[in-house]
Amino acid sequence: MRWLDVEQDLRYATRSLRRPPGFAIVAVLTLAFGIGATTAIYSVVDTILLQPLPFAGADGLVQIAENVPSSVPGRPPFQRAVTYQEFLEWRARSTTLADAFALSTGENVVRTREGMARLWGATLSANTFTVLGAGAQLGRTLVADDAANPNVVVLSFDTWRRLFDSDPAAVGATIEFRADFNASLTPELVPPRLMTIVGVMPAAFELPSGPMDYYTPLVVDGSKRSPGVTLFGRLRPGVSLTAALEEANVVGSAIVPAPANAPALNVPRFEVRGVKERMVQGLRPALRVLFAAVSAVLLIVCANVANLLLARGTTRQREIAVRMAIGASRTRIAQQVLAECVVLAAAGGVLGAAVGAAGVTLVKSLTAVDAPGIFRLGFGTSILPRGHEVGVDPRLFAIAFGIAAITSVAGGVLPALHMSRTSSSRDGIAGHQFGPPGTEDSCGPDRRATGDGHRAARQRRAADQQLRQAVGRGTSSAPWRRSPRTCRRAARRRSIPWSPYGVSRAV
Repeated sequence: MRWLDVEQDLRYATRSLRRPPGFAIVAVLTLAFGIGATTAIYSVVDTILLQPLPFAGADGLVQIAENVPSSVPGRPPFQRAVTYQEFLEWRARSTTLADAFALSTGENVVRTREGMARLWGATLSANTFTVLGAGAQLGRTLVADDAANPNVVVLSFDTWRRLFDSDPAAVGATIEFRADFNASLTPELVPPRLMTIVGVMPAAFELPSGPMDYYTPLVVDGSKRSPGVTLFGRLRPGVSLTAALEEANVVGSAIVPAPANAPALNVPRFEVRGVKERMVQGLRPALRVLFAAVSAVLLIVCANVANLLLARGTTRQREIAVRMAIGASRTRIAQQVLAECVVLAAAGGVLGAAVGAAGVTLVKSLTAVDAPGIFRLGFGTSILPRGHEVGVDPRLFAIAFGIAAITSVAGGVLPALHMSRTSSSRDGIAGHQFGPPGTEDSCGPDRRATGDGHRAARQRRAADQQLRQAVGRGTSSAPWRRSPRTCRRAARRRSIPWSPYGVSRAV
């Protein structure tokens, strides 16, 4: 197969698809809808359910909590956070955790150059960013030395964008924190804290507990009651959740003995759950149903495109018969039909990529939540967990496009091969078995197709004779002794137009 033939087939395929635009428009739109919708939904499901969390060693991140029986009979137990002192003992005694970190959340009123803003933030143990393997986009993260000077803060990317207009000079600036909810009305209740901005986190960073507006060091005053914190840890390599759960109930019971009169629990007292499992547990069934539904949509789209190509193929029997009568082989016919299928699949793939990108953007905009303060803690930045990470996955687009393209090629080429074999056998029979004029056999579609084929064959023979005379003019050898292949090669050298099937375009 030469490049000239391929280029000519693609041009002819484009022209032939433009002649009946209805078929091409319906087929391309069907492919685009199937590929785009499949890519968008697959990308959402893949990001939420299959892709690991954006942390170093994310599969080993776990959360540990205590189940406390409810005082109301019949109600499920609720979970209690550990205290900071219990967290320190837990980290020292555990052998299944490689490391652990603690965090607590709270709300503050912040005064900036733009005015007052109510933000929800987290106080973190010094090793939090180290355990998560996260670094700052600007400046630095919190370190152990910040315990001596706790008046430092790291901003989230969204807070830096909203309150400081993405100004790099914000690192090193000072902002004012007020802890009480009515700080703007009664500033004398709690003295303000002047906090120095030391860093800005990347846009994609979120704590395992959810998005925050800022991060400050967790410093405990020994003269006060130990605050409650959420305990996260990283499992050692090779340690299973079952082993960690067994140790957690032993260590936890030693640190916090159960009350003597506590009601019995039908679940383990201390629970160890993977961070990712905790995030997607509620959405997993719905996303699986959505995944199955969009897979069915892709199969329906492939079936519809195949039916369209089959229907179009049945209307081209006369065209295929004429082409075979003037010398086209079954391989040449299949090559031409393949070019048409490739053009259709390419157009549907390009449009499907645009539909998929628009679908992902629509999903992110519909599930996004722009709620400051405590509402941000409740809803996060998206209804979907890790919604900000969703994007068009090229691998999934390639799979969807490949399935649709294979279906298009199979639905177009196989019927063409079948009809070319049928047309070839009918032409051989019809040349000797025509009925008399006026009979049913003489006026059928096969007779008309064969008559057209005979006329085309006569034109081809006349064109070959003219070409031999044109090529052999002025030469010593007799032109009629040259083979058609030799004449065609000579025609190319002399720039004489030649069609794909050996018929001069001048005829």
